[in-house]
Amino acid sequence: MLINDSGYFKALMDIKTAIREAQYRAVLGANREQIILFWNIGRVIIENSHYGSRFIENLARDIKLDFPGAKGYSVRNLRYMKKFAELVQDESKVPTVSALLTWSHSGTSTNRSALASTSCRTSCRRSWRTRCPPSRISRNG
Repeated sequence: MLINDSGYFKALMDIKTAIREAQYRAVLGANREQIILFWNIGRVIIENSHYGSRFIENLARDIKLDFPGAKGYSVRNLRYMKKFAELVQDESKVPTVSALLTWSHSGTSTNRSALASTSCRTSCRRSWRTRCPPSRISRNG
């Protein structure tokens, strides 16, 4: 039996809204933890820089061996993590940055050395909460 009543449709809309909001909060929480993890990995890479460039290459290979289904730990991404940790040196600021940026946004901010120092500041200042194309970052940086 179908219910065709305005009260039912309001209840349905309330439930749908609650589901969407919970999904959004879950994504934000996961994003925050991922950015903190990536920052910590970047710090470890910096602290072990005495091993040279082979350190990152070995990390990428060994992480892939231990976590074969995990994505995002390529040599290139590990270098982004290092740059991110170099940009945000104060650990207490990482949660603030993670609240404003997605990881791909952070990667975009660090993958161009000319933009690296200004993109994160610009992103935070303008409260860009979604992925922004590099063209927008460079124009508004």
